[in-house]
Amino acid sequence: MNDQSVLVSVLMTAYNREMYIAEAIQSVLDSTYRNFELIIVDDCSTDKTVEIAKLFELKDNRIKVYVNNKNIGQFANRNKAAQHAQGKYLKYLDSDDILYSVGLEAMVLNMENFPQASYGLEYPERQACRPYPILIDSKEAYIRYFNGDKIFICGPSAAIYRSKEFFEVNGFTGTPFIGDLELSLKLSARFPMIIMQPGLIWWRTHPSQEFAIGNSGIAYTTGNYMVNKLALQSLECPLLDKEKFVLLKKIKRNQINLIVGNFLKSGNLSKTISLIKGTKW
Repeated sequence: MNDQSVLVSVLMTAYNREMYIAEAIQSVLDSTYRNFELIIVDDCSTDKTVEIAKLFELKDNRIKVYVNNKNIGQFANRNKAAQHAQGKYLKYLDSDDILYSVGLEAMVLNMENFPQASYGLEYPERQACRPYPILIDSKEAYIRYFNGDKIFICGPSAAIYRSKEFFEVNGFTGTPFIGDLELSLKLSARFPMIIMQPGLIWWRTHPSQEFAIGNSGIAYTTGNYMVNKLALQSLECPLLDKEKFVLLKKIKRNQINLIVGNFLKSGNLSKTISLIKGTKW
């Protein structure tokens, strides 16, 4: 892309990421796309995260570092970062992830080529049916997701949002663990999206990240179920009533299977019964 006139706000939230944040920041600075601002919002780290970030801020005027007065949690902090943004696009990059050098340029080009799309997500697997990027409407996005496609599996580091539509749906709700899925469903109910090629970011896994913490129990199981159920029951859901009915039965059945599987591992009968009762609506 020769024209890099579009300003992109790269948003990085952080909490105790002294081991990783320098590498994350440097990956943004190494981008082939140059017209960006990097907004870093620290959520009251107790290690050297802020100190490291401020060293970068001193060297590059595109970087702005903010520190919260109190810890507000991951998704609320993502919204806080967005409030500082000036760009046409919001590109989240977690402070333990890496943006490949061409990643930002590819994402912006994809979005500019499809102005009707509200956001784009890097797809985690190779697609053989159509070349990337793939524009899909609300109904296709819902049908693909609720029939087992991994379309929404990637977190915010793999996403780029058009600022206008992000703020139109009020961003993230602050729901722990599954706030990114919740936002994808909200946006996809109202606007088209694009699926982008894999290999634009590197998502790091380690024991202290929220994803690992959520997967250590049933937080994702119960959270995903509630978000999926509410999305299908919403008046904005793009599916027909008969399609919603079939999918609601399917996610309820899947949820019960997951709960029973968890019981076989944990042996906690009372908790299992309580969770099964929670699948009713």
